[in-house]
Amino acid sequence: TRLLEANEKFQSCQFRWFALEPVFEHDFMQVQLKRAAKLFQEVRSIWPRQLVPLVKKHKCASILDSEMATSLLKRAAELFETVTFLLDNFIQRTRIYFPRFFLLASSEVVDVLSQS
Repeated sequence: TRLLEANEKFQSCQFRWFALEPVFEHDFMQVQLKRAAKLFQEVRSIWPRQLVPLVKKHKCASILDSEMATSLLKRAAELFETVTFLLDNFIQRTRIYFPRFFLLASSEVVDVLSQS
């Protein structure tokens, strides 16, 4: 069960990485969401630089079952959760000021804002 939980966390982190990385490539979003951008930088130091190569280099099952990978996954998941929460709050505040944004998906709101 520990391995299953680690695998689920790994997949969740991977999904969030693919969703959030494009958001924080925009300078505008980094300025508007300074705290979230700082936390995402910390995720960058964990996720693509440490954890993904570790899993690729060794057998996935043995690595995900290791204590180091488990602690990295836990930290990355916590950071992703906080960054997602901060981004969602920012988008909701933006929708209150610009009600037309309620018609757009969150990713579309981010795209519109980053192009302004």
